[in-house]
Amino acid sequence: MTKKKPAMSRASSMAKLFSPTGSKRIHKGVLDCKRIESISGPMRAFIEDLWPELVHKLPPKRAHG
Repeated sequence: MTKKKPAMSRASSMAKLFSPTGSKRIHKGVLDCKRIESISGPMRAFIEDLWPELVHKLPPKRAHG
C-alpha cells in the first residue's frame, strides 16, 4: 500500500515558483505599499501564508458569486 503525499497549499506551491530573492522583493513591495488595491487569489494565499502580519494591507476578499 502506498501512502499519499499530503496536498500542498496554494501558497506552498506558489512559494516554489519564487527564488529567495523573488520572495524578498515581494515582501519588500508589500511592506513599502500603504495598501494594495488588487491582488490575485494565489498571491493573496502566498502573502497570508508567509507574512500574516501584512494581510491588513491586502484588499478585502471578494465573495464568489
